[in-house]
Amino acid sequence: MKKTSLFLTALLFIAASAMAQTTHTVCASGCDFTTIQAAINAATAGDVIEVGAGTYNYITEGSPAPAGLIKVTKGVTIKAATGARPIIDGSNFDGIFKIHPSALLPGNTVKIEGFELTGNLLTGIAITMQGCFDVTPAHVVINDNWFHGMLGGIHMWGASSYLPSGWTSAVANVEITNNKFYNLVHNPSGTEQGFGLLLYGAANWATAGNDYAYKVENNEFSNIQSNNINPGVGIAIDHMGETWQAANVYISGNKFTTVPAGIIINDGDVTDTKIENNGFISNSAYAVLVQNVENSPVNATCNWWGTNDADVIPTKIFGPVTWVPFWVSDEGPCLQKMFELKIGN
Repeated sequence: MKKTSLFLTALLFIAASAMAQTTHTVCASGCDFTTIQAAINAATAGDVIEVGAGTYNYITEGSPAPAGLIKVTKGVTIKAATGARPIIDGSNFDGIFKIHPSALLPGNTVKIEGFELTGNLLTGIAITMQGCFDVTPAHVVINDNWFHGMLGGIHMWGASSYLPSGWTSAVANVEITNNKFYNLVHNPSGTEQGFGLLLYGAANWATAGNDYAYKVENNEFSNIQSNNINPGVGIAIDHMGETWQAANVYISGNKFTTVPAGIIINDGDVTDTKIENNGFISNSAYAVLVQNVENSPVNATCNWWGTNDADVIPTKIFGPVTWVPFWVSDEGPCLQKMFELKIGN
């Protein structure tokens, strides 16, 4: 009887928790709120903010103070309403979504899903986050968004000046999936090139809970601009300066088309880095560039390098990278035999 009572109590607790979740609607008229920020401010952790069709910008969001058109300060899901693809236009304003450390409390989930995020050079970067956690990392999901027009899509790094006391300065438990990054511009008067993702400060395997810190899967990168100094880049991994940080990133199922540098890894221990099942279609500089790393090589087997010519593939790669076996077409399969036949001839 005692076990039954405990079981029923647990079920009632779970049901009460589910019922406590509130959905807040946002649209120009007829919804709970007319601005996304007002909905976030009214929400509690676990709530859902559902955004209707339309364009949201500096004016419609109430002319907020910089930086960040929308400040994500709580563990909430911000998603497009069913059947809608809301546009958030950050033109002439510094950033669109800024995820604050206050949103990353243990047990929280932050999710941004289903938007078209656009802007211009002044927008800088669409989504930024200072990563940190207290023992158990919050879960951050950026899914099914379109990024275009600004300098960069997403930049995450280990928090410093805003690091809560006793927390770990690193990024962990982040999923970036099913997004499109295209027509990202460069700064003609500076050194900044266009980029899809800047992934800094990743927690190493153990610190991240025996898992990858970043999982980057099934995204599309296209038409990312270079400047006169640096090539446009799809994914850049860097700034692993602490002993508990590493290039602990899983990259799979992505496509890089007209992206001068597909993936650049510029720092960190690459023991657990994995790059697989990606398509490098047209990369004028390198498909993958690796330098200044520890415990190389990087595991980049089973990718499509835009060709099945084993003499050409190495010209698309710079640095310590294992690339055999590889895909023999843009639909696979991944075969060691193709390479063996090539060198046998």
